[in-house]
Amino acid sequence: MAESITIAFTGTVVSCETRFETKVKTAKLVDFDARWVVTVDVESSNDPIFEGRVSFLIHSPAQLFRSAATGFSGWRCQFAIDRTLTAGKTSWSNLIAERLT
Repeated sequence: MAESITIAFTGTVVSCETRFETKVKTAKLVDFDARWVVTVDVESSNDPIFEGRVSFLIHSPAQLFRSAATGFSGWRCQFAIDRTLTAGKTSWSNLIAERLT
């Protein structure tokens, strides 16, 4: 049986780069056909799984941030992501970001 929760966190985007250019070694796979890595410095979270710096493999930063595909570094955002546990395996989905002003 699958168990899903939504994790909310606030953080600042450190980098947004293609998965072919990044030096990031570990990232949470969020989307099928992931082509980009977004790295975030987490300020606060409702789950201790997100502390410090975390990276996500996503399909499109333009879809995530609803903006052109460049210039996201330095953006402070409120994020939410779904974590599903199935038979001891974790999967990630539905990453959303809302820029804070």
